Amino acid sequence: MLRLLLSALFLLTFVSLLVYTVLLNPDTQSSLASQDPIVVNAITGCELKAQIANNEVTITLKNNHLETVTAFALGLGDTYRITEDFAYSEVHSGIAPGDTFEKRYHLPGSLTGSVPTLYLSSVLLDGGREEGDPLVAQKIRDERLGEKLQVFRTVRILERQRDLPKDLKILKHDVAAALKRCGI
Repeated sequence: MLRLLLSALFLLTFVSLLVYTVLLNPDTQSSLASQDPIVVNAITGCELKAQIANNEVTITLKNNHLETVTAFALGLGDTYRITEDFAYSEVHSGIAPGDTFEKRYHLPGSLTGSVPTLYLSSVLLDGGREEGDPLVAQKIRDERLGEKLQVFRTVRILERQRDLPKDLKILKHDVAAALKRCGI
C-alpha cells in the first residue's frame, strides 16, 4: 500500500513538473511566442514578414515600388509604434526597388508573452510620394522638418565662427543652446 502511494505521488510530481516546464514556465513562454504575428499590410507596394522570438520582433520588408522607400511606420498592437526614417541615416539611404530591409526590434514589456498584430501603416517614397495612412506620413515629414531645422541652426552657429576657438567649450555651449531652443 505504501509502495502504491509513493508511486502515485512520484507520478503526480513528475506530471506536475512536466506541465510546469512545458506550459507554465516563463522561460518557455518566449519560445512558445516564437511564431509569426498577424501582419496587416495597408501598403500594396511592399511585402512585410515578421517573427517574434525572445522578446524581439524581426521584420523583413521588401520594396516592390518603382521608387526607393525612404521611411516606413509600423504599429505593434494598439500602442507601440516603430518608425524607420532613412533621410538622415549614415547607414541606409532607403530601401531600393526590389531590395529587402531586415531589422530586429526589442519588444516593450507590455507586449511580451503575447503575439500582437503588426501593422504596416505608411511608407514614404523618394520624390515625395506616400502610400498608406496620410497622418502617419505627415508625422514623419514633421519630424524630418524638425531635424532639418536643427541641422541648419547648428550650421549657422558654425558659420559665425570665423576661426574655431581654441577652447571648444564655447562652441559646444552655443550648439547645445541652439538645440535646446528646438526642444532637444
